[in-house]
Amino acid sequence: MVVTPRQGTYPSRPRWTRRRLYRTLGWAAIALVVAALVTVGLVWWLSPERHCTEGVEQRGTPAECVGVPDSGTFVFTDDLRAITDRIAKENADITAEDAKTPYVEVAYLTTLTVRDDDSNSAESVRHELQGAYLAQVRHNAAYSPKIKLILANPGSRSRHWQFTVEKLKARTGGDHPLVAVAGIGPSTEENKAAASALSDAGLALAASTATATDMVAERLVRVAPPNSAQARAAASYLHDEGYDTAALVVDKASGNLYARTLAEEFAHVYPRDTRSRLAERRYVYDSSQESWGNQMHFLAEALCDERPDVVFFAGRGKQLGRFLTELADRTCRGEQDDAWQNVTVMTGDDTSNLSSAQLAESADKGVRLLFTGLAHPRMWDDRDDIPDPAREFAPGGRMTEWFPSDTHDDGQAMVAHDSVAVIGKALQMARGENGSGNPRPDGKAVAAMFQVMISQKAHGAGGYLSFTEKGTVVGHGIPILELVRREGKSGGDEDQLQGTARLRKVVW
Repeated sequence: MVVTPRQGTYPSRPRWTRRRLYRTLGWAAIALVVAALVTVGLVWWLSPERHCTEGVEQRGTPAECVGVPDSGTFVFTDDLRAITDRIAKENADITAEDAKTPYVEVAYLTTLTVRDDDSNSAESVRHELQGAYLAQVRHNAAYSPKIKLILANPGSRSRHWQFTVEKLKARTGGDHPLVAVAGIGPSTEENKAAASALSDAGLALAASTATATDMVAERLVRVAPPNSAQARAAASYLHDEGYDTAALVVDKASGNLYARTLAEEFAHVYPRDTRSRLAERRYVYDSSQESWGNQMHFLAEALCDERPDVVFFAGRGKQLGRFLTELADRTCRGEQDDAWQNVTVMTGDDTSNLSSAQLAESADKGVRLLFTGLAHPRMWDDRDDIPDPAREFAPGGRMTEWFPSDTHDDGQAMVAHDSVAVIGKALQMARGENGSGNPRPDGKAVAAMFQVMISQKAHGAGGYLSFTEKGTVVGHGIPILELVRREGKSGGDEDQLQGTARLRKVVW
């Protein structure tokens, strides 16, 4: 028997109610998902990894923190944490309410987030900030106005220089204005444009590592010896050592002011008589092309035909390692009658930008490498007139005391020190010997003092510094260095092969 329920005993929900329920639940689920995504997005947007800190933003792909921190300092990379903390502490000491001393801001501008395609290494950047800090401490201990050192990062290869320059220009007013910028970075079109824009804004500029002959701006001085002086020093050394024919290898990449001017200057000064001559052919490559490594291979093979006494490499250190590899593996090296067994390569100061590990790798190539340096801690060994700042880089000096795990043979810390020290000297001169001038001179007043550092030279680690009308340093020695390898300690306790620069001679 089939029992049929009476009507109304088991009432069913209307179909439209079920549809509404499903729709409501669907919208609720969507709302929850959207809320979750918004929350995640806000966390990402507001995270320190994106906004970095006030005044510093993430830009580019892949993103990097660029700009000028409102506070003056920011840990752009873990590698810079220790020196950034030291600078922040010195800044806090002079800006404290009870300090009661006038101070101004001086920025140190250079790529602080280096990548593989940058010409400088993380190690060289760390050394620069160490040298800048030493100059800040030395100045603040003796002179007024004090220097608050702020960090400015234009990003890898200075891709975001315009953003960072605008941040710097915004700091030129107020009670403690930005008056000068040190550092600037390598000799590139981007950094040259940044220097020009900062000069137009009335700021005094002192470049540390820029050496291109045409790296000029109205209020810019360069504390490192320019490529013209480095080329003369290199040619003089090679002449004295009996090298005859030199072949010139040149990077023709657009915007590489360093390589272009170094090649031009060496080609001008090396030919001296019928004995010292340049090979008729120039050997060129283009580092802006992905195939530049293959180009190096064929250049090395072509040099087998020329077999010069010395190869002058006018290019960045980052390409130098590959060139040495190809030169060491050249086909003619295996020939029994090869008279070109021992190859010498001479190059410029960009080799100093390589890390100890990169230098060690290059030292293993079996090719003798000589290069002109920016400065060297032992360049004053045979002289009695050593400037006080240079003593800080000798054993027992503050640089070895503060940074015992770092060596400063690359000269980066020394020229960075000098770029800040020159600004400090100009500040002191602009205020006047008896302090009767403006307690906080502006950038134009500071820059005007660069040209009158004649009887009152700036005391730098690289020399007693004065400048020509075009901002070229006078009175700076040029060390001739040879790449060697040594056993050393890495960040841990294990041994690791390190490359370093052995001083061969100083050309004054």
